[in-house]
Amino acid sequence: MTKARLTLFDTTLRDGAQTVGVDFSLDDKRQIATMLDELGIDYIEGGYPGANPLDTEFFATRPPLKARFAAFGNPPLPLQVSPSIPGQPGAGPSRPIDPVVQSSARWFWWIAGLSLTNMALLRTGTNTQLVVGLGVSMFADVAFGVNNPVGLAVAVLAMGFFVLMGRQAQRGRLWAFYLGIAAYALDGLLYANYRDWMPVAFHGLIIYFISRGVLALRSAPA
Repeated sequence: MTKARLTLFDTTLRDGAQTVGVDFSLDDKRQIATMLDELGIDYIEGGYPGANPLDTEFFATRPPLKARFAAFGNPPLPLQVSPSIPGQPGAGPSRPIDPVVQSSARWFWWIAGLSLTNMALLRTGTNTQLVVGLGVSMFADVAFGVNNPVGLAVAVLAMGFFVLMGRQAQRGRLWAFYLGIAAYALDGLLYANYRDWMPVAFHGLIIYFISRGVLALRSAPA
């Protein structure tokens, strides 16, 4: 009879922290993670980096473990493969991408997705719009007409750009963060030109969240 290996995924540092009366400190989390690793746990869910300063710092300074580390709502940290030629120095697995970077990068996908939602809402005749979405796609629809191919092409290209930036930023590419932030800031200026300050404020907030990924990448060891 073939023996199947049991894989263990522990959520003490995430679900356990939701228990009434439990308030883990940074040192508590480090000690618990180390003990779980010593017990032979395969996967440890460490919390939700980017959602609160404690979890963000914990992921940035987590202890070296044999177990795979995971963030809430994310797959376990993948090993990024170097593009070096096989057999040459530097080839093979390298440092995992910081979950703070991955969380920040996903905002580019949210921007694209909510912009697509705005396009659908505009075509239903409603005045409701999501303030995180792209101004350029909305203004293209207004300027060229809702069903005009030119306006549709502009909107699709803009959303595709942010999907691409999200993909590259997920891989830890700093230039993708810079380019995406610059484009989204320029998009916010469209709203500012019409003195529509609510979307401008939300653009600024999203840029702040994305910038956390930039800081995480810049502070990562070489």
